[in-house]
Amino acid sequence: MKYLYYCPGCNFFGSAEHRVPTEQQLCDDCKTEMIYMGYSKPEWDKFSPNEKTSIKVKFIDQYAQLLVTNGFNFEGHRITGYLGLVSGSVVLGTGVFSEFFAGVSDFFGSQNYEFSQKIERARMAAISHLKRNAKSLGANAVIGIDVDIAIFTGNMVAVIANGTAVTICSTDK
Repeated sequence: MKYLYYCPGCNFFGSAEHRVPTEQQLCDDCKTEMIYMGYSKPEWDKFSPNEKTSIKVKFIDQYAQLLVTNGFNFEGHRITGYLGLVSGSVVLGTGVFSEFFAGVSDFFGSQNYEFSQKIERARMAAISHLKRNAKSLGANAVIGIDVDIAIFTGNMVAVIANGTAVTICSTDK
């Protein structure tokens, strides 16, 4: 059965074939883990275009409203609650071609754009996972975000994002 998914990394909506909707689905574009929207493809197809747009806007708003910073406050806001530490991580293989071109880039002292793009996509995905975990705690912001990269044997790289999930409110009158 096909199920509908939303990518908080790039705001892509799509469907994928799975036995159950909770199977992991990665976005083809940014490799962020997609979120099951609660609908099968047949159920989704019954909605009018206006209903579909309304549902999509709600999903985008839910994730866009979560503020993140590597600092420890937001100007014009005050922290009303600390909900705990949250993290998000992505582990990726560097791939044979990336390894080859990384060696060539290293030899000539140039930048490896393909590998840089992989790391950037992984960073975005790790932050997206962190945001999803913060949202599940009831947070509307994450402070103190730190992103680390770890290299494992077997050409594996991990990108880990950590932060503190908080609730904030505006101090503006």
